[in-house]
Amino acid sequence: DFPNIVAKIIHIGALIKGEMSLNLIRSLARKADLSLDVQGFVRVKEGARLVLKDWDEKRTALPYLKYLKADIIEARLLTETSDLPTAAELLAKMGPSEILITHKEGVFLFARGRFYQAPFRPKSLKGRTGRGDTCISTYIAKRLTSPPYKALCFTAALTTFKLEKEGPFRGNLEDVDALSKEFELDLAANSISDIV
Repeated sequence: DFPNIVAKIIHIGALIKGEMSLNLIRSLARKADLSLDVQGFVRVKEGARLVLKDWDEKRTALPYLKYLKADIIEARLLTETSDLPTAAELLAKMGPSEILITHKEGVFLFARGRFYQAPFRPKSLKGRTGRGDTCISTYIAKRLTSPPYKALCFTAALTTFKLEKEGPFRGNLEDVDALSKEFELDLAANSISDIV
């Protein structure tokens, strides 16, 4: 029980299946909007290996969420399609209103019935570990003050800089803002059919 939690958004970022129960998700949903990274619900330990398996409780759990983050492999596992718009729509039909799907070139967003995509443009890939955590935490924090597409562009920009260095992001927010504005201009100039 979490009687004293006061938050606008609570993010659930489990590492492997079994760390979070459906009852806990239900309980937290009464406290704030929920964000969840699928990774901790499809990653299963089998002996010494970690494997991915579909999330049996997804149809019961997803209605409690506002934000859902998956990578392209996890999205395909949950929806049985590699097509990003189709996967995002299928996930949204299960409950969450905003779906982020990361892939090697960037991050795809389905929000308010619209599709958006912003690229990752790192100069190197020294900091791949933690990319997904950086992506979803940046997005939900930015959503407190920005509409979905602006939050997406800021997220892609910050994640771009995080990918260049190991560890957490320790960069300059002015650089992130500048790259975010470039992404916003690109997004405004391209239709989704050009991007996806």
